[in-house]
Amino acid sequence: MPKKWFVVAAAFAMVSGTGAREGHTGESQLKHDAGETRDVQAAAVERFLKGYDIAGTGLQPSYPKDYVCPPLTSLYASWIDVDGTRRKERHSGVDGGRLGDPVLAPAPGKVRRVWIADWSEGREGAVLLLHTREHLNLTNSPKFYYSEFDHLKYSDVSNLKEGQRIERGERIGQVFRPGGNGIYLPEVHFEVYEVDDDKALAWSVNARGTQFFKIQNLD
Repeated sequence: MPKKWFVVAAAFAMVSGTGAREGHTGESQLKHDAGETRDVQAAAVERFLKGYDIAGTGLQPSYPKDYVCPPLTSLYASWIDVDGTRRKERHSGVDGGRLGDPVLAPAPGKVRRVWIADWSEGREGAVLLLHTREHLNLTNSPKFYYSEFDHLKYSDVSNLKEGQRIERGERIGQVFRPGGNGIYLPEVHFEVYEVDDDKALAWSVNARGTQFFKIQNLD
């Protein structure tokens, strides 16, 4: 049952009195059930953000011969980074880069959002690009692809505007540190989503007062 229907069903049960005690206990039961519903919703959001449902792909990085490029330091769906560091959640993308390395657009598209993010390491810049399957020369595939870049310096990316056209290989920023915090090694976080409906992108504000997005009905 979809989560939104679970919430509707729970609300209907409370209004109709299903499972509620008689007398003066009805109001307290209502509050209890409402609290449980909020707990279910919060748990679902936490599972999404921490990547509990992410599954490994079996893919391994391959570096071109005679081509100097920074190695990946954190792989997709990993709990342990390349250097042996244990993560606090399953990784939803890949990390890599050296401080100041240019971050380039992986494909033509447009800027979907530039914002200040905070994933608990500190405030930083983040960029979301939107690509169509035509941009990627694909035919039998989802209609849209998002590429997300985190751990950037906001002043480096704040000049990008929503809807701005981006070409493949165009510089969009440079490798910085998570939250701009000097205790972390430099890296850029990169992840990709494939979707059929751009309207499924929903934005919220976290407990630290910064934006984050969730793609609704994402399998």
